[in-house]
Amino acid sequence: MVFHVKEVVKGLVLALLGLAAVIALAVLFLPRAKQAAEGAPGGSASLYRPGKYISQAQIGRSGVSVAVTVSEDAIESVELMKMAEAQEVFYPLVKPAMDGISREVVASQNADITPPEEYAVTGRLLISAVKDALAEARTAKREN
Repeated sequence: MVFHVKEVVKGLVLALLGLAAVIALAVLFLPRAKQAAEGAPGGSASLYRPGKYISQAQIGRSGVSVAVTVSEDAIESVELMKMAEAQEVFYPLVKPAMDGISREVVASQNADITPPEEYAVTGRLLISAVKDALAEARTAKREN
């Protein structure tokens, strides 16, 4: 039996890459399964009570409303409620910050995100409001 070192090394590299891919997939999907199990009393797989939850973010001297819509196990949308014209003029970064936050929260299904540096302060305030709304959706689930 003749072994060619080049083929053996190539086989080992491919095996290691395959193993790394399996581990990466496990790491990506296991935290979500763990989160579902922890957030669901009584063994139910749902995380939230479906609905639209509204929270306030205090920006300047006025507040803006953030609405988070959830299904039983997913964040479906995050949106900024209608702002007054004066707020839009004095706080022009609120809408672009909310657009980016909304996309990232829905894509990651998690509000533990870092806002872009250009919207750092505004972003943190909006993310806090999103977290409050999600906490309310989880609390509503536990109460039922």
